[in-house]
Amino acid sequence: MASKKGTVAAYLEVGKKRVVAAARDWPCWCRIGKDEEHVLELLASYAERYAAVAKIARVDFVRDF
Repeated sequence: MASKKGTVAAYLEVGKKRVVAAARDWPCWCRIGKDEEHVLELLASYAERYAAVAKIARVDFVRDF
């Protein structure tokens, strides 16, 4: 589920007023913010929630971007 060990692949969609950051391999793991740095921090702050689900599903999960 990761592009390389220790990372989660993410992408940004940059608009005029908002930026969306999303984890490529994790559907629905996305966040909206005002700038790229903030939205990536916000996305990373939700890693523990996704780690808990991955553990139940017995899927490897890394928490770093």
